[in-house]
Amino acid sequence: MFLEGSKAAMEDDTKHPGEALRIAVQKISNLPTIPVLAQEIIDTINNENADVRKLEDIVSRDPIISAKILSHANSALFGVSHATTTVAGAIARIGLNNVKNIALGVSMMTIFDSPRGAKVLDYERIFNHSLAVGATAEFIMRSLYPNSTEALFFDGILHDMGLLVLNRYFPELYSNVIIKNKTGIPLVDAEMQAMGFTHAQIGMWLAENWKLPDGIASTILNHHTPAMAAIGREKVAVIHLADFIISGNFFAVTRKSPNYMLDLAVSDILGLPDNKIEELTAKVTAYMISKGFEINRK
Repeated sequence: MFLEGSKAAMEDDTKHPGEALRIAVQKISNLPTIPVLAQEIIDTINNENADVRKLEDIVSRDPIISAKILSHANSALFGVSHATTTVAGAIARIGLNNVKNIALGVSMMTIFDSPRGAKVLDYERIFNHSLAVGATAEFIMRSLYPNSTEALFFDGILHDMGLLVLNRYFPELYSNVIIKNKTGIPLVDAEMQAMGFTHAQIGMWLAENWKLPDGIASTILNHHTPAMAAIGREKVAVIHLADFIISGNFFAVTRKSPNYMLDLAVSDILGLPDNKIEELTAKVTAYMISKGFEINRK
């Protein structure tokens, strides 16, 4: 559905998350710091003298991250013909940047996996959705700007970090959101009604606490309202479009459709008429189907 989302309702709250968010985050007494492994990866990337083998060594020390990298290196998204069984093989297949981004994303997301019985959302579902959004955003960017060097995969992986925080620390509160969403209320509107803030806003709070780059923080905060992004508006618009397509046509973060709406500002931000947005959506959908993903028949 090509409708403008709840931008007006969220505008003031997105800029000023307000009292409800402040009260909520004060209840998080044991927020994890950015994982050591993630910091090691970042330090390696920033070290001009470090080579690929250093990254291989770091990633290979963590079996969970290694397994995730191999799983996604062998997935349909990367058009595999035969499986690879090593991190080195994954780097050769999907590229150093993709391995780096998956490793960083997994290391940051895994620490929010909830204890059994204490979650409302499915961690694996959120992770797989986020990975698909990242890959789709890169596909959209290449389609629109073939010469662009903008990397969106990591932004896509982290855009819904706020959902993981809510799932880990506020499962009972978020169950009220899910109840409202099941009645047909869009997920973001249901969050505002039930909690007084959104997963994007608490995700921004996490990004600030972890001192993530401003561009990543902007994506997390504005991935449902790209027109409000003060930094990287074009990138945020692409993530928004990818999220809209993946959520509506393939798999969303919730079992019932979150009823996300496309922010019509995307057309202006990307300089595309509405019919081109529809053509691009059809192109992405065809691409995902060609990779073996089944369209969600609602």
